[in-house]
Amino acid sequence: GAGVVDGGVGGRDLVTKAHVRVHEGGADVRPTHEAFRRRGGLEGHGVASGTQGLNHVGAHVDGHFRVDNSMDVGQLVVAGRAFQKDWGHVDRFFGYLEQMQVPLADARDRLGIEGIDGQVARNFRDKNRMKEVLRRAGVPVARQKLVKQPADALAFVEEVGFPVVLKPVDGMGSKATVRANSHEELYGALNMLLPRPDAPIQCEEFVTGEEH
Repeated sequence: GAGVVDGGVGGRDLVTKAHVRVHEGGADVRPTHEAFRRRGGLEGHGVASGTQGLNHVGAHVDGHFRVDNSMDVGQLVVAGRAFQKDWGHVDRFFGYLEQMQVPLADARDRLGIEGIDGQVARNFRDKNRMKEVLRRAGVPVARQKLVKQPADALAFVEEVGFPVVLKPVDGMGSKATVRANSHEELYGALNMLLPRPDAPIQCEEFVTGEEH
């Protein structure tokens, strides 16, 4: 949805750093801005906002650039280039929401800004991809299946048995995560998550053990 991109110049140990921060539309940037000021002597602060405007920001910013969609890489790049033009450089380009990490990484790649790149961002946002990376590195992970249709989940259950856990591949905070202990519950989860080839879901074996 609509978003806010804000920027600041400052950093630790009085080293000048230009920061661009991305927020959802209507987000109040003042608490974060004040934290940056206390931590690193922030000297400048710019904002690019979505459709809700900048009235809540007021004197807390030094400039702004409007974006209509904070998830749109192209709009983030345009905003980033505007800050680069005004400041001469941008050292950091980041946001706090998990779903923003891939578009932010892609924007960093295109802007030539240091930070997590698009490939790494996809490695931790896509749960299936993340577990493949961990498995190749020798880290034990639960067995999993990328489910593009109900038959995929049924085949996986035949392999690992119940219970299984179903979830979006790019979910967050355990939202839409379902444990299925039977075929009836599995069908209910599939009806809720509605996997399809262009929007697959993750199905994992249920592992019992201690958390570390």
